[in-house]
Amino acid sequence: MFQSPLNKKGVTLMEMMVVVIIIVGLVMAAYPTYLSSLEKARAQEAVQLISHLAAAQDKFLAECYNMDSSGNCSYSADFTKLPVEIAGPNKSSNITVAATQITTPGYIYTMDNSGGSLNIVATTRRKTSYDYTITAKVAESEILCKADKKNGIKICGAIGKKTSDGVYKID
Repeated sequence: MFQSPLNKKGVTLMEMMVVVIIIVGLVMAAYPTYLSSLEKARAQEAVQLISHLAAAQDKFLAECYNMDSSGNCSYSADFTKLPVEIAGPNKSSNITVAATQITTPGYIYTMDNSGGSLNIVATTRRKTSYDYTITAKVAESEILCKADKKNGIKICGAIGKKTSDGVYKID
């Protein structure tokens, strides 16, 4: 018996392919936004740790744990001597704390004491498209984000306010 096209049941292969192409297109459009959101969250986490490290340095200086021969107090040059819990409550085995640097899955934290001012610098380990550094200027009590590449600038802009010299200040 002949069946009318109006009474057909099921889905043709062509209709299924159109649906799959639409879904793939939507996923491809949303994926860069997802990566950017993920990187912003990682950057906020780095800002939080770097601000804890800066506060620990201020406490170290205030309590004068390190005194030179002239009787002047100074910041610590050793991360392991700072009065701070590095990993927080979710301590991860992926975090390494050494005297001169802290390594996390996303960042490498170092101290720079050149020019008479202590800076704590977080450099992202994802160098592909998100290349930026977050710097805490301890004595000035400010945190800055600097990037050269487009995606890094986007992340710095999302977590801070642009200053006149192209650096982003984080509140």
